[in-house]
Amino acid sequence: MKRKIFLLFISTVMLLVLLPLTASAASGTETDPIPLTLGETLYSPGEDLFYSFTPDEDCVYSILIEATFGIVIEPVDSSSPLADNGGRGLSGYLRAGETYVLRGLGNPGWIQVINEGRVYSKMFDDEYLVWDFDAKTETLTIDPGQGDGEMKIPLLKSPWDSLESQIRHVVIGEGVTNVGEEAFEGFGDKYGALEDVSFPSTLKSIEKKAFEKCPALKTLSFPSSLKSIDEDAFFYCTGLESVAFAGATAIGNDAFRGCDALAEVTVASGMTEFGEDAFFNTPWLRSLAVENKGAAVVNNVLIGAYAAWDKKEGDGILIIPDGVTKIAPAALRGTTLGGQTSAEEGTQVDWYLEEVVIPDSVTEIGYEAFYYCPQLERVTIGDGVTTIPEACFQSCGELRTVDFGTNIKTIGDFAFDNCWLPGDLVIPETVTSIGKWAFRLESVVGGWDWVHTDLDPPDKVYQEKDFSDQSIFLGAAVNSIEQGYWGSFLGWDKENVPIKGYTGTYAEQWAEENGFVFESLGVVTPPANPFSDVKDSDYFFDPVLWAVSHDPQITKGTSDSTFSPDDSCTRAQMVTFLWRAKGCPEPASMNNPFTDVKEDAYYAKAVLWAAEQKITTGTGDSTFSPDATVNRAQSVTFLWRMEGSEIVAADNPFTDVVSDAYYAKAVLWAVKNGVTTGKSNTSFAPDDPCIRAQIVTFLYRDMAA
Repeated sequence: MKRKIFLLFISTVMLLVLLPLTASAASGTETDPIPLTLGETLYSPGEDLFYSFTPDEDCVYSILIEATFGIVIEPVDSSSPLADNGGRGLSGYLRAGETYVLRGLGNPGWIQVINEGRVYSKMFDDEYLVWDFDAKTETLTIDPGQGDGEMKIPLLKSPWDSLESQIRHVVIGEGVTNVGEEAFEGFGDKYGALEDVSFPSTLKSIEKKAFEKCPALKTLSFPSSLKSIDEDAFFYCTGLESVAFAGATAIGNDAFRGCDALAEVTVASGMTEFGEDAFFNTPWLRSLAVENKGAAVVNNVLIGAYAAWDKKEGDGILIIPDGVTKIAPAALRGTTLGGQTSAEEGTQVDWYLEEVVIPDSVTEIGYEAFYYCPQLERVTIGDGVTTIPEACFQSCGELRTVDFGTNIKTIGDFAFDNCWLPGDLVIPETVTSIGKWAFRLESVVGGWDWVHTDLDPPDKVYQEKDFSDQSIFLGAAVNSIEQGYWGSFLGWDKENVPIKGYTGTYAEQWAEENGFVFESLGVVTPPANPFSDVKDSDYFFDPVLWAVSHDPQITKGTSDSTFSPDDSCTRAQMVTFLWRAKGCPEPASMNNPFTDVKEDAYYAKAVLWAAEQKITTGTGDSTFSPDATVNRAQSVTFLWRMEGSEIVAADNPFTDVVSDAYYAKAVLWAVKNGVTTGKSNTSFAPDDPCIRAQIVTFLYRDMAA
């Protein structure tokens, strides 16, 4: 508190020192206000002073104000303020011939009137964007001015809001880097006349609700510099007909949802980040689906699904095309695939999603991808999938059969919440962690289940559940089951539904701790060790046996009886290990960007897959250097990128890992996740060759331990 009082005292003294002598010519009372001149800055000590400004012509001027609690600007003869500022620059439409008073509210600050709009200013600093409105052409122009190009909207109110019904065209000048949050958010008649926007080549982002509900927008063309469009940015722009992207832009949740006329979208190569419902129910998305038997696919990403046939003709099956690598978040959430016009009958029909086949090429499924698909009964998951994410199949009440792939490691929170899987629930042996509420049966506590009848439309009735002959299998690899508030398996009949697993494993411990009966299937027999140079006491003993016995096999020995743990690995071998650990997924394309990777090389598919997944970018514009030795820094970076490039908050224990090194974030991630502890407490040795023992240990600790 004393420090704040001291700083306030110093600020007041500085303001008094800087107060221009010209200000003393007036008393600053309501009858004798201090005149403001264009471009002149007046510093106020915080007294309740009055300032006046009489424009030469009607115009929008910026009233730049900095004060702790704000300043009020109002006509002298009016009791209602023109604008009330909370401590930042504001603007208002001032009429010629009328005197305006800027009333200080008892706090130090400064006031300046300029004849050009200023979007944002900093205390005692001239950094700002400038803007101008041409009433004749109805055009708002925004330029960098003396700023850094960033558009910040003060208090979520655009400085040009007083012109909201007049702006027909917007030109954003070169140097501006973003469109601020809610900059042109429309509702009612607000921004209802805005027809077009010209974006600069320097634009990087369009923020939340920037152009929400601007019904007159027709076409948009984005520069290649644009990296992201935030959620709701163009939500409910009902007149928007076409959009063109020139670069790999990430699209946020609901960004173009409600754009009922959006029939044409040009996407750039590399555009793979789509938020939930980004283009929900747009004509463009529906046309993509019709072309591809229900699946709307963009750059090998499934972003939605619709159908133009009824469930009897289509049989309710969605076969995702081979080559699709990702399913976007909520891509099929709540899908009936219905409401489309039948080409044969010209009537509205419903096509209920009953079965989904996910091919091996899919390596990533977004959260809530199949959330509440009311008649989904059967799911086949390909071998490329390692994680079933949060709420993936939550509330799919009719789901009866799931054919898991061979590489599932993680089942996320709510993944199968309120799904009734009859018979034995067999968790794949590869699974290491199960999230909270993953298999909860909350709605069936007491033994009741939702069941659809054959009525058209379907109705719901209750049917008593039968837990007879039910069991839950947990494999030896499971080492984590999150309980949440009610537990992952709430609703299961603990007395009659045993946990089956292997003696001495986490499954046995968890069953006993949580009141389930445990039925042992025996003891896990470790694979035999065929290698004379791998001993039980070696830190890499378990990783080597895991890698050799993995399906598909990650690596084999250098001979029938040797593993050669101290031999270094090449870059080709490293990405091949990763590729095999992920189940040998087929690359989406065989277009090879590397001149030194031959088509028939054993590592060719692994390299193409790794490049597509951005695990590696090669060593040059067209080279991969497959025979170069991979070092420790490259190894953990490959692994980090494969797992999604998570940014972790952690202190750096290593003196040889500088903060701006390309591998610094990967090393911190690896340490936090127990993948590596370094060569010593303070040394990571990033440039040392990575040996076979270390590589399989990194993989084992990440994927199996």
